[in-house]
Amino acid sequence: MVPITAGLERVLREHMARMDRAAERDGYEPNGLMFPSWNGTPLTPRNVYRARDSLIAALGFTPSTLHEMRKASNTHFTAQL
Repeated sequence: MVPITAGLERVLREHMARMDRAAERDGYEPNGLMFPSWNGTPLTPRNVYRARDSLIAALGFTPSTLHEMRKASNTHFTAQL
């Protein structure tokens, strides 16, 4: 069990609702993945990097690697304890 915040629960529920809608499209490949591509296939590294780059640009953040973002998130989380 991993504790999550109410905000994260909401985001995950919204994500799952989007995945349910995506699964209704023609060509979707059901597979039971939590975070598949919009076609239902496993994510490729390029999918993840493209999403990261879009989010960073939309938020106006300084470009950073996933490792740097994970470290910053962990630092913020542990500071809240």
